[in-house]
Amino acid sequence: MKETEVIILKKFKDVRLNTIERNLQGTKAIEYLEYISRELGDLILIERLKVAGYFVTDRNQNGFKKEKRREIEKWIRAHCSTEAKEKFYKYSKEGKLLSRKKNSIEKKIKRYMSYIKSHNIDTLQLLKYINDVILYNETYNCKSKTLQENLIVSNENIILGTGILLRHGLLKEDNKGKNIISHKKYMQIMEIMQVYNVVNDIIRNWIFGEVTLKRKYFSLIYIYENFGIISDRILSIKEYMALNAAKVTKTVLAYFDNSNEINIYEKSLREKVSEFFYTNDFQEEYIGITLEEWIKIYTFFYNFAYDKNEIIRIGKQQLIKLLEMKKFDENTISVVLEAFTFDEKSNDLFSSFLIEQGEDYLILSSIIKVTEPLKSMMSLFTKHTHGDISKKGISFENYVRNILYDVNSKSCIESNLQSHHDGESYELDVLFYLNSTLFVFECKTQFQHEDVRGYYRNILENEYYLSKFRRNLEYFTKEKSGQDSLNNRFRKNIPDFDVKNVKVVPIFVSNISYSFVKQGNIYVLDAIRLYDFFEKQPPVIEYIDNTNKKINLIFQLSPKLFEGKISDSNFVHYLENCKEYEIDIKKPIRKVEIFIRKYGIRAIRLVYDEDYFEEIVKEYIETHSV
Repeated sequence: MKETEVIILKKFKDVRLNTIERNLQGTKAIEYLEYISRELGDLILIERLKVAGYFVTDRNQNGFKKEKRREIEKWIRAHCSTEAKEKFYKYSKEGKLLSRKKNSIEKKIKRYMSYIKSHNIDTLQLLKYINDVILYNETYNCKSKTLQENLIVSNENIILGTGILLRHGLLKEDNKGKNIISHKKYMQIMEIMQVYNVVNDIIRNWIFGEVTLKRKYFSLIYIYENFGIISDRILSIKEYMALNAAKVTKTVLAYFDNSNEINIYEKSLREKVSEFFYTNDFQEEYIGITLEEWIKIYTFFYNFAYDKNEIIRIGKQQLIKLLEMKKFDENTISVVLEAFTFDEKSNDLFSSFLIEQGEDYLILSSIIKVTEPLKSMMSLFTKHTHGDISKKGISFENYVRNILYDVNSKSCIESNLQSHHDGESYELDVLFYLNSTLFVFECKTQFQHEDVRGYYRNILENEYYLSKFRRNLEYFTKEKSGQDSLNNRFRKNIPDFDVKNVKVVPIFVSNISYSFVKQGNIYVLDAIRLYDFFEKQPPVIEYIDNTNKKINLIFQLSPKLFEGKISDSNFVHYLENCKEYEIDIKKPIRKVEIFIRKYGIRAIRLVYDEDYFEEIVKEYIETHSV
């Protein structure tokens, strides 16, 4: 097989979401269709088209070009089974319904933009409205009570909506209009922004989750979100937050001193960066700037906006001089201003909060105050071609290895085992020999998901990493040359070590919590659970009883999982049972109906009911000794 054919085949086998999108939108799309149909079946092929955005997209960009669509549909008609074609046309119909909803809302947004321009509206005043709503959390005084009850009116949605206006170019010009926008018109703009975010989120869930869509009458559509990927994603975030609860509480309690708000902000950011990047070495560079400099930059802008409640207008050269006075060098200033300036490719105003107007920048002080700096930082690093986010993986391996050190005097740790055989390279990250069992860890950091697209992307990445892990594991445990490489590494400390005579337990460990504990013969574990077991720290829920002025500590997992000496059998037992919660955290996932009559949308959506979860906790306290 020619080298180019091998490269193409590797791309076709790659199950990661970005690769699927590129394969279907690229010049080899038909070859890819043929490969997936032949190797996985044409039903899987239709699902690949769905997640690649063929039928409808949740992105702020165009999806498939018309020529590519026609080419793919022609191939589907000629080569797919009746069942696959039925699914294809079903998805096509549903995708068109959702696209029409999205397009109709976008047209209304453009009409509002035209209104603002034609009526010479002062856009700075419009920004002031938005800034005040975010800053003072003003009531969303919408006349439509149904709409008011059904939309999630949050700072996040308002900021996302403002980003939509910016991408359409409305606020880029320095429009010092003479007319002030009416409160009614302003509320209508905020309303359409909220609806747009809701519809885009529904589209995202349809693409990647299990959503039933029905059309009623002429323009009304019924949407039903079903349990599966959507609920798993909700639970994943809940688990991540719950397992981190003890650390968060510790951090908050540590700040009850005389520290001012700026110091608290910087201390908190340093702790978050240290935990997220798995390092205390802030000299690692991302986009050519050290983490130390990034922390100082975010603290600078927070300090700059802290005592200001209005929109800040500052000249570009003036901002540069302020940064120079704080001893930031020319390279740092250049990179930061480019990264923080909002443009059409920006993810949102959270990560790029400088609004460029001629020789000035506009800054909404409220956005600086509500932005989660670590989230903003990760967004910048992820999208940038020189973000160097892969460095985080090396630190994560070191983090896992450090957890395992000094566990047992008879244990032995090896890492970064590499070998080459027949032109192929093989590698294992961390190997931990305990008693008579060899635990093999594949360590991967993944981007913490913010929506169902991100969670689905993580699942596909998980599948991709596991396939490579199985390949490497097979070589080192089954092939003679691989066995020799592994044995030689361990025999430095254990002379009679032989991989053929030990039990091998493979574990995929990442920073993401999944709904499953095992995929085939490989355990899937998140780093927090690994830490909890070897540090013998059972995760707890801290429930504050304000009536009795009492803090109740509730074990999330059975304390028995953490009892006794650490052994291979205890660890395997923990791996099997590390999701057996004392309190059912799945139960509060509820179905909630929303009805946006004006825009013809009735939906049954899945949400996590925090109030109901609190009731479950209270009931547990009443019936158990805590």
